[in-house]
Amino acid sequence: MLFRSGSRPQNPFTDPRLRQALALAIDRRQLVTAVTRRGELPATAFIPPDSIPGYPAVTGLDFDPDRARRLLADAGHPGGQGLPALVILYNTGAFHDRIAEAVAAMWRTHLGLAARGQGMEGKTFREEKKNVRYVICRSIWFGDYGDPTTFLDMMETGNGNNDSGFADPRYDQLLADARAETDPARRLAILADAERYLVNEALPIIPLYNSVNVFAFDPARVQNLHLTPRLMTMLKPVEVLP
Repeated sequence: MLFRSGSRPQNPFTDPRLRQALALAIDRRQLVTAVTRRGELPATAFIPPDSIPGYPAVTGLDFDPDRARRLLADAGHPGGQGLPALVILYNTGAFHDRIAEAVAAMWRTHLGLAARGQGMEGKTFREEKKNVRYVICRSIWFGDYGDPTTFLDMMETGNGNNDSGFADPRYDQLLADARAETDPARRLAILADAERYLVNEALPIIPLYNSVNVFAFDPARVQNLHLTPRLMTMLKPVEVLP
């Protein structure tokens, strides 16, 4: 899920403590076991674990409603006082309504917020998202290539895929430092620092779960079946044994 960023006064969720509170109030395990139910893995980080060789594992904010309530109070909104109703924008179809309503219910239960989902037809939703006409909306991302930047560059200031308007000099500098680093291991470590900052402090996104594809095949006969970072199946190396 994406937050609209920037300094617009009508959006109190520009305060990172409020975004952190929302992330901490989501029970991702309940979400994948009771709502999506396809074997998805709960996610607190942006980059799927073990998807990029040599990249350090990153963890973000997991379910902790007590801490969420403390952050909400620290931000001046105990029990949701003074906050407007929070609307989660989503495109209709593919169970997006169930996910949005489940998350909204968790925010109502654990934080006392007035929260609900709002569905839109796909074309209208994409226009609203691209033009940053929302406070929070559903989003999904698949990597194009096997490097952390296929995810992390998305949230850089001015990036064409940055539909949140997120702009953070500290985050941008970490990406710039990684580009200038010639040692491969050190470069990956800097990118992990960037992701760690993104999902623990800045929170322009709230990761929910890693998507899965469902395949039916006999693993004893089908060999060399692998997925690309975009979850595409490359059939050229696949062998089917008799």
